[in-house]
Amino acid sequence: MYAGKNLLLFLFVLVFKLCFCIDSITRNQPLKDGDSLISEKERFELGFFSPGNYSSSRYVGVWYYKFPERIIVWVANRDSPMKNTSGVLSVDKTGQLVLFYSGTPNVSIWSSNISVSGDNNNSAKLLDTGNFVLYKDAFSQKNFIWQGFDHPTDTYLPEMKLGWNKRTGKNKFITSWKSPEDPGTGQYSYRFDVNQTVPQLFIYKGLEPIMRIGSWNGITYSGISEYTVKAVGDVSKLLYTDNEEEVSTYYIINSTSVITRFVLDDRGVAKRLNWNPELRKWDAFWTGPYSQCDNYAYCGEFSNCNPVKVADQGCECLPGYKDKSEGDSPTNGFEGCVTKPGAVMCRNGEGFRKMSGLKLPDTTNALLDSDLEIEACRTFCLQNCSCTAYTPSNITSNSTGCLTWYGKLVDVREFSGGGQVLYIRVDHDELGMYLLFSG
Repeated sequence: MYAGKNLLLFLFVLVFKLCFCIDSITRNQPLKDGDSLISEKERFELGFFSPGNYSSSRYVGVWYYKFPERIIVWVANRDSPMKNTSGVLSVDKTGQLVLFYSGTPNVSIWSSNISVSGDNNNSAKLLDTGNFVLYKDAFSQKNFIWQGFDHPTDTYLPEMKLGWNKRTGKNKFITSWKSPEDPGTGQYSYRFDVNQTVPQLFIYKGLEPIMRIGSWNGITYSGISEYTVKAVGDVSKLLYTDNEEEVSTYYIINSTSVITRFVLDDRGVAKRLNWNPELRKWDAFWTGPYSQCDNYAYCGEFSNCNPVKVADQGCECLPGYKDKSEGDSPTNGFEGCVTKPGAVMCRNGEGFRKMSGLKLPDTTNALLDSDLEIEACRTFCLQNCSCTAYTPSNITSNSTGCLTWYGKLVDVREFSGGGQVLYIRVDHDELGMYLLFSG
């Protein structure tokens, strides 16, 4: 008798729990606090949550489904927390996605904030990519009119596009949480600097650059080592676009079995993580900033940061330059280097010294000519006395394109594996010594 009652109770609880899981949100089918929206192949879940261990604030977010630890990858109302568990997420009469307290549907805490016209047949679904989308037609669900991927938080997921729309002026980027207890917009961001001819990816603290990931080189970004490129290439492919419409980047996974994410934490540290199903944990295979050489312009101008070099804080002057104080190696990693006394580098027999395995300098003062071959690039730089360095802009098999720098060379570092070639302008004497000892 008791066994029968227990079985009925179990079935009742099971059915009751299943009833909380829905596959879409419409005007007639809202999502209440305690409900869940599950993606079709059960990869992601959307619902209400409280962050950390102590916060009682409620947020609408997306996380991995049935993982041992709830990893939040997207938050709707990150800067507008709800104070209790009476929250409702629904489609209103105008077709907007709205978040409100039960009993006050006309007072929204958060909304999709888009212009909607026509009949209200809108519905919202959670895709297996983790993208929360709003469809114009609940029945066909072909084209969405709003997507969560256009409003990223601290996590960069596969198929999520980051970058600048040249027509609208909108720059999509990820920003850290304020703290583990507060998903509000933090002070760190991972984004493109598009106010230059050669777009670059940076980690910023407010408006201050913390780490430069660099510019696109045809395969990856110049601040990412070959080791990382190979590791990333095993699980995903990185893509970049720079045309009349946009400057953007995104990545796609090579297999549906791969679970990977890129997150920027509240301390300003970015990590690329892969899920290890055997050990049931996340493995980090790229972290930045990781060493002092990752810190933006750590060694100052005309310097190279070598993480293996212990002396002089890992800093050394580029060929043809000397420490701002004295000697050939900087005594302070933040002072940088200057041209050696008496050096003349304008139509006086100067040339270029080749350095390999580098993170290229900041391209703020650089020019790009994608059509110029490397020999023509050398001539172009040599004929301009303001040109301090050059390199091929595309390092795919043909190494085409021309990237030239004018003025200071900043934020150069050396990689233990991989990196790029940089040709640095030096005077006649420096060039002669280089040719003599290099054979």
